[in-house]
Amino acid sequence: MPLADTPPESATQPRRFISLLAICTGVLIVVLAIAWPDATAQPLPEGVSAEDYERAVQDWRGIFRTEPAYHDVVMLLAETALRRRQHELAVSCFAEIPSDHERYGASARLQEGQVLITLNDAVAAEQSLQEYLQLAREQSLPEADQAVALRWLTWLMAVQLRFEERVPHLQRLIDLNQASIYDAKQRFFPTLLIWASALGRSRLQEFIAQTPGNLSLQIAQARYLTAAGELQDARAQLQLLREQHPQNPTVLMASLELLYEAGADEGFEQICTQLPPWEATEPWLLTRFRGEYHLRKQNWETASLRFQHVLQQDPADPASTMGLIRCLENSQQTPQEAERLKQLRNRSLLLSRMRVQMSEANAESPDAVLALAAHCRELEMSEAAAALMAIAAAMNTPQ
Repeated sequence: MPLADTPPESATQPRRFISLLAICTGVLIVVLAIAWPDATAQPLPEGVSAEDYERAVQDWRGIFRTEPAYHDVVMLLAETALRRRQHELAVSCFAEIPSDHERYGASARLQEGQVLITLNDAVAAEQSLQEYLQLAREQSLPEADQAVALRWLTWLMAVQLRFEERVPHLQRLIDLNQASIYDAKQRFFPTLLIWASALGRSRLQEFIAQTPGNLSLQIAQARYLTAAGELQDARAQLQLLREQHPQNPTVLMASLELLYEAGADEGFEQICTQLPPWEATEPWLLTRFRGEYHLRKQNWETASLRFQHVLQQDPADPASTMGLIRCLENSQQTPQEAERLKQLRNRSLLLSRMRVQMSEANAESPDAVLALAAHCRELEMSEAAAALMAIAAAMNTPQ
């Protein structure tokens, strides 16, 4: 072969090097794609570096002897951050797990909700817990885990004084046989318990500092001010909220509560005349104030209907019971109504005794729980009586 037909040595060596480099690069890309799946296609959670991610990949391999997918690694990062009390980082990682992820979705939402409470983000925490409970309804999730979510969610609502909204969640605890005596008391006696606690108010302030513009938190803050007798501050806050949300039923309820507690009859009646038409789904306290207004106007029948509606939702409400008594005392009484009046007066006395005895019914006193159940039978609160008896029986059962 002529020398001219043979590639020059200086020309053939670089070409061979380039070819080998291309082959090696291709192999490296394939290896990385296997070892680090989806890493290039998915953004890393905020606060997680590429080095953090790679270390987690190596940790996964060492623990499980398998190659992890992207969400395997992110979940490992989240739970590692949680153990290290790096709460913001944990939330950042949990947020990358979609709720519909077959393996991690439910767990991510449950853990995310609890960490967000630690960070005082009540609004985001509630959303995460609600999403978890929706998944629980669709899947067969452990009842103990559901109970954890339900308790945190009802606690968030209790701090915000959203009593009606807790009912289905507390009932779910009872249906799952996961309810404590405290859960049952919240479910069946919301207006017999002390709600405006200093601890609740303190936690609410921490929630507001995190999400100051949230309406539910602002309304609750005004109601705590009212309960503490700080009426001027409550009035200023509620006036602003009414300007911003003139038809919001919970804002109207809190405004009427303030005026009622302050004895401002004229202002109370003025707002009542401006209320939108009654709806069965409105807050119980707003309906009770409607009854109070009609009572003052001697509209006995309408007032009676409003108080009866509240008692259908909360049979142990002493104020609505007394409102119904006042309606019957001032109306023309049939023999049946006279008997009903007598029963209501006895009921009111029993509720007063129960309020005093409520603290005695606790996890260490099954006999006091049974006594409370007996009172419920007297009040014809059969569901409450059954739930309390079941809880007392569980207390008496050796663990």
